[in-house]
Order: sequence, then structure tokens, then C-alpha cells
Amino acid sequence: MANLLSFCAPGLYEIFCIQTQRSYFGHSENIMYRFGRHYLNLEKQVHETTLLQQDWVKYGPQSFVFRPLYYGPDWNCLQVRLEKEIQLIETCSHKVYNNQSPIRSTYRKEWTLNDITYSSGAEAARCLGVSPSHVYRLMKRQGRTRIVSNQKKISIDGQEFESLTQAQSLLGVTRSTLSRRLRSEKWSTWVYLQKTRSNDYPQRE
Repeated sequence: MANLLSFCAPGLYEIFCIQTQRSYFGHSENIMYRFGRHYLNLEKQVHETTLLQQDWVKYGPQSFVFRPLYYGPDWNCLQVRLEKEIQLIETCSHKVYNNQSPIRSTYRKEWTLNDITYSSGAEAARCLGVSPSHVYRLMKRQGRTRIVSNQKKISIDGQEFESLTQAQSLLGVTRSTLSRRLRSEKWSTWVYLQKTRSNDYPQRE
């Protein structure tokens, strides 16, 4: 019998609906904690994945299986987890609940050619003065890519979060409340991190 404490670790997981034969894939720094958040949000009917929420209400909790897929210290790295999550979604042989659009907009590929990093293939093409197709050919021979987050890190009372979405999920605070407090002078311990471009981070009010 598996020790449940083994799942209090970073890794990837699946929520599978027996009735619809559809899966939801995700990753977390703590799989057991994330399962708990999913369950609470589904029971409160506030889960961000609409179709998953609808099926939960229609078929009930007994129709869902929560499965840890990969877990342990090998999955500490966010980038490694994200790449595996995308692979699970894209190679799944049956339907998934995941909407792939948010994954692609929340994360992007960073391109590196000749030790110079570009934010996208299009930027590499512009800077090098070549066509995008030529950049892709160069990448196959000598380049590399890695997936990076598009979201802004924040700190709340000294605790760091990778994004507003993560803070919203873990703290149970609405996105509008998070945004408002991050802009407010009254909430001085709620701040954005890594301020690299002034236009990306709103001034406090």
C-alpha cells in the first residue's frame, strides 16, 4: 500500500472521469495539497476548468479518480514539470479537460542560437535578418529551446508565488483582490518581483 505522504512532493498528476473517459493533467510542488485544492474548488463549484466542473456536478465525486503519475525530487524544477505536462496532454490517447490555449499563452519557448537568447522564433528572425523558416532550420542544427513562464512572480507577506494564478489557487483569494492589493500602498507586503520592464508592473495607488 502506498504511503500518502509520498505524494506530498512535486510532480504530475491526473484527474480521470470514469463516465466520460476524459482526463485533466496538472503539475504541482505538492501533489497531495493540489488534489485537496482541486477537490474543494470542485465541491464549491468554482473550479477554473468549466467542463471538468460540469461533469463533477453531473456525475459526482465517485466518478473521478485522482492519480499521482510522477513525483519525487526529480520533479522539483518547474520547467521539467511543465514540459512533461504538455507532453501528457498532447500525447493522451483520449479526450482531455485541459484547454491547451492557456498553457501556450502562460508559457512560451525561449530560443537560443550561438549562445544568444531570443524571446521567440520571430524575434530571432528579426534580429538575424532572416526568414522564420531559416531560423527553424538553424535551430534544428545548432539551437535549443526551453519553456519559460510569461507570468510575473509576486511576494505576499514574504511568501513567493510564481504567478497570480498560483497565489489565487493556494490562498483562495480572487484574482481581482490580488491585483487590487498589489497596486495599493496599503498592502506594502504584497509586491511584484523581478521588475525588469517598467510597463509590465503597475504603479501603486
